[in-house]
Amino acid sequence: MKKIILVLCVFVLVGCTTFFVQGCAEYRAAVGSYGQTTSDATLHDALWTICKAIPVGAIKRRFDTVEKLVQYNAMCKDQNQIILE
Repeated sequence: MKKIILVLCVFVLVGCTTFFVQGCAEYRAAVGSYGQTTSDATLHDALWTICKAIPVGAIKRRFDTVEKLVQYNAMCKDQNQIILE
């Protein structure tokens, strides 16, 4: 049992061995092609959260100067969420 665990650990630590080269290449291709889409979706969700889900009071406390509030308004104008002073 210890030998099996040791062998599995070696495979994990070594990474892509010649036996798994094809599988790793497919994995890298999938990450490359779907990574951009996932990043765009994550950014969209983050902006939605910042611009729509956060209470106005929390936004005013965090963006407590005129300069910061202008930056917030610029970031959230596409989300139709503008907070005036």
